[in-house]
Amino acid sequence: IGNTYNRKGDSDNAEKYWNGSIQTNLLVGNLDQEAKILSNLGIFYYCYIKMNFEKALEQCKRAYDIFVSLGNKKMEGITLTNLGEIYLMGCDYQNAFDLFVKARDIFHHLLNAEEEAGVLFMLGKLYFKLGDGKKLKQVINDYKLLIEKNLLAESHVNNQKFLELIYSSDNIKTEKYIDTYRNVLNVFNKQGEKIFFAEANSILCETLIQHRMLEAAFSALNSDEFLSVCKENLLFNAEKKYLEGLIALQSDRFKLPPPIESLDDAYNLIKDGHITELTWKILYALGENYLKRGNLKKAQDYFFYSKEVLNFISDNIKNDDMRDKYLSKPERKVVLDKIETIENS
Repeated sequence: IGNTYNRKGDSDNAEKYWNGSIQTNLLVGNLDQEAKILSNLGIFYYCYIKMNFEKALEQCKRAYDIFVSLGNKKMEGITLTNLGEIYLMGCDYQNAFDLFVKARDIFHHLLNAEEEAGVLFMLGKLYFKLGDGKKLKQVINDYKLLIEKNLLAESHVNNQKFLELIYSSDNIKTEKYIDTYRNVLNVFNKQGEKIFFAEANSILCETLIQHRMLEAAFSALNSDEFLSVCKENLLFNAEKKYLEGLIALQSDRFKLPPPIESLDDAYNLIKDGHITELTWKILYALGENYLKRGNLKKAQDYFFYSKEVLNFISDNIKNDDMRDKYLSKPERKVVLDKIETIENS
C-alpha cells in the first residue's frame, strides 16, 4: 500500500503505511521484509520529503546491517547502492564512490547484470557531477556493453542515453540533441521515475540557460510534469526558483519575479537542510545579483559563503584526482576564479 501511495505522489500516506509495515514485521520477526522497507524509506526520506539526510542514512544503514546478518548479498548490494545515491545527492562524493564500487563488485560476482547496470548509472551521474569526462565516457561504454550482452530492459537503454547526452552537452544547440533529450525525459516520466525526470530536466534547463537559450529553458521549467514534482519535492522546488532567478538575471521578458526574490526564496527552502550543489550555486548567484546592483560588500559576503561551501564539499573528497576534477569542472573553476579576483581587488 505504501508503494502505491508513493507512486501516486501521496508521500504522507506512503510514509504512514511503510512505518506501519515495519512495526508489523518487527512483531512477526520478518527481518528481510523489514530491511527492504527500511531501504526504501532511506531513499524516500531524502529524495521525497525534506532532504532529511541523517534520517535517510539511518534507515539505509539499519537495512544494510540486517541484510549482512541474513547473508542476503543481492539486497546488501541494493542497499549499498541506495546509500551511495543518498551520499551522491548530499555531495559526499567519496563515500558515494566507495559504496558504488563495492555494490558493483557484489553484483558482478553474483552475475546480476540488471543490478550492476543500475550501479553503473549512478557511477555515471557521479562522474558527471565531479566533472570527470574520461571516466564518465568509460562508464557509458561499460553500460552499453552490459545492456547489449544481457539484453537488459528499455529503462537501462534510456539511462545510458541520458548519460550520453550529459556527456555531449556541447551539442545542445542542435535540434537532434534537444529532441533526443526530450524523448529521454518522456521515458523517465512514463516509467514513474520522478526524481530521475526532475534531475534530468533541471540539468537541461541549466545548460540551456548557460547557452542563453532562455525560451527553451523557461518552457522546460514550466512543464506540467516538472511543476508536479516541484509541488511535493523541496529540493526541486528550490532548483526551479534558482533557475528562474538565473533567467531573470539575463532577461526581463518572461514576467518572472525579480532575480533577488527568486534566489532568496530558493535559499530559504534549503538553508536548514543538508548541503547540496545547489547551496553554493544559489549563494554565488545572490552575490552576482548584488554585484550587478553595485552592492560590493553584500556581494563579497555571498561569494565568501559560496566558496566556503565548495571548500567544504571538496575537503571531504579524499582521493586527490577526484578532488582536482571536482574543483576544475568549468562551472566551479569560473566561480572560484572570479571570487579570487574580487577578493584580491
